[in-house]
Amino acid sequence: MNTVAYPQKPNHVSQHGVTTIEEPWFEEYLMSHVNHAAQILQVDCGDGRFTRRVAEQRTGAWVVGLEQDSRFFVQARSNLNSLANAVAIHGDPGDMPFASDEFGVAFTSLAISDSNQRQRVLAEMTRVVRPGGKVIVCSGSPTALRICK
Repeated sequence: MNTVAYPQKPNHVSQHGVTTIEEPWFEEYLMSHVNHAAQILQVDCGDGRFTRRVAEQRTGAWVVGLEQDSRFFVQARSNLNSLANAVAIHGDPGDMPFASDEFGVAFTSLAISDSNQRQRVLAEMTRVVRPGGKVIVCSGSPTALRICK
């Protein structure tokens, strides 16, 4: 997988199947890709604050935050508890508790770069996203975003 670093906001052009953009544009770019997804997964959602923002903006979608760390999971569950369209799930990103082709979009900003099981996590993200969906990974560098599917 190739990564291309852009010094300014790109025109969202893919090169070799991967689009890379600067981190400040992550939320804007992500929101443009989750706009039509009915099921959205954030892998390694941390305390769930970003998952909550996605769920609040995409009220017609079901938004799931997956978190492996027990302390962060408790915080994520608390942050998402009041939303009818979001839930935090405690689980391993390398062995996700979801059916194949369950989500329209799966995204992460930490799971790939922070995980020793990088290939398993990416394979799992790809498995749970239906054909035609998107796997979005901010990985390899704190300023890189990869669109993998």
